[in-house]
Amino acid sequence: MIFVYQDDGSLCAMESVAQANRHYEAIDVENAEYTFLDDSGRVLKPVFRAPTKKKWLFFFSITDPGPFTLEPTDERREDLLGRLRSGEIPIDRGPTSVRTLDELRQAAPQLFSP
Repeated sequence: MIFVYQDDGSLCAMESVAQANRHYEAIDVENAEYTFLDDSGRVLKPVFRAPTKKKWLFFFSITDPGPFTLEPTDERREDLLGRLRSGEIPIDRGPTSVRTLDELRQAAPQLFSP
């Protein structure tokens, strides 16, 4: 399971990287608008394998960095984890069944271990 700290201050659970690719715009991921965490609280780094595509719409350019993968790092965001454990971060009603803090505790008990 993947957990996404979103730009609005909430947390959303994703079942897979594929689901995250469908749910989040790649350009926003590339611009670091989200922080991805694994179920043990480690930061997952978005990596784009394909070169960014640029499209033109009249005088505007639209960039599409394509699909991304998530690679584990050794970094832990203790600030986010502490706020999550205390209930300060709301759980977003995303595409999974995780909707409450209790459901999150059941889905990822490692997030709540110090």
